[in-house]
Amino acid sequence: FGEISKLPEGSDERRAVLEKAILFATKNIPTSRSELWNAFRYTNMLSSPMTHLVNLSQNALNTLVLNPAKMAERLQNPFKYELDMFKSLPDAFKAARDYISKPSLFDEGQVDISAKDPFRVAMQRKIPKPLRVTGELLGAADKFFSTIVEAAETQRLIRSGMKPDNAAEIAKKLADKVLYRDAIRSLGAIKRDKDITMAVKAIESFGSIAQSASRAGGPVGFIGSTLMPFVRTSTNIIKEGVQATPLGLKGRPIRTKGETQVNYDTRTELWKNNQAQAVVGSMIMLTGGVLAGMGRTTGSIPKEKSGELQS
Repeated sequence: FGEISKLPEGSDERRAVLEKAILFATKNIPTSRSELWNAFRYTNMLSSPMTHLVNLSQNALNTLVLNPAKMAERLQNPFKYELDMFKSLPDAFKAARDYISKPSLFDEGQVDISAKDPFRVAMQRKIPKPLRVTGELLGAADKFFSTIVEAAETQRLIRSGMKPDNAAEIAKKLADKVLYRDAIRSLGAIKRDKDITMAVKAIESFGSIAQSASRAGGPVGFIGSTLMPFVRTSTNIIKEGVQATPLGLKGRPIRTKGETQVNYDTRTELWKNNQAQAVVGSMIMLTGGVLAGMGRTTGSIPKEKSGELQS
């Protein structure tokens, strides 16, 4: 680990050495019964073809429709954004294939495990393949869409004048938001975040408590993981849903004393993304409300009047 500390933070070399160290450390650690039980439960819950269809449909909607709509709200060219996604398709297919054939400990885990926890990912990789394949297919689909979002966001930020390395870092965080892959933070980190509203904080705080319960040892952990098997994904879906309403509107971030430009740029881009999401979501809600008020959302067939169908 002394060698690891000498390598640049976030570099490929550091990750490669860290991955070897983790694999060596976990080599002789047996898979626990609880890990096998969770893998069995997840496989049963996620093996339905409908689950994979819903996952693909939701990712496609967020990536190909709602994200370009947010670009339009921000007065940026959505067609150029779509073109950048299209250009990245070969890389996206390769990333999805490599996710299964050449897995990294710094990819997402099989089920609801963040890449920030590579030790847990390493232990998960030791689970028999039949109990991992369902989660890996879902992960590969997420990897495909995250790759095209990251590519489009990176190019957009570079066009705005940002350095490529900084643009890539921010693009990764934006892609995590689009695909509900944000890591759930501690209660302290949530409390200190001044860039999100109290409503969004409340949802994430509940997720943080539920995640702590699901990862606790003994009966508490067993009950927590049973009641809330998909804490991160569920929390992010609800959180992003609240963000897509007027409850997500928040004033522009203020740069704090001593804050780096990269960190401030990251906060600002996430804020702009959140505000665009709130505006677009609110417009959709308003449109739905108006149509409902006009009786256009009943889903029933046209009524007959005087022997003629009414449109």
